[in-house]
Amino acid sequence: MKLIDIVKEVYIQEPSKSNDDLLDKGFKLGEPTIDPVTGASITDVEYLPEFELIRRQVLQMRKEFQPFKFSSNPDIAKISKEINTHMTKGSQLAFVLSKMIELQKKSK
Repeated sequence: MKLIDIVKEVYIQEPSKSNDDLLDKGFKLGEPTIDPVTGASITDVEYLPEFELIRRQVLQMRKEFQPFKFSSNPDIAKISKEINTHMTKGSQLAFVLSKMIELQKKSK
């Protein structure tokens, strides 16, 4: 695997003013498009993710991996424990991120 392939796979958009709008307002508007037939203008709206819903989903997925922690195969048990640890951490970080965004909104 080449480095450029890895970079393309994990590419993250550079922060811009529109991302500040997403954090401040809870949504951002995309570029408007004009329907060539009707002439109607359509704008995509992107909303902040529902962090609490995401947290619950991650914790639910974590529970689905937990039975494998007790496998007699040590490799399966080890990987399952790592998944459990990382999903727990991911859930906690999603909560922290949501609180940080709330604080940023309040400070402006």
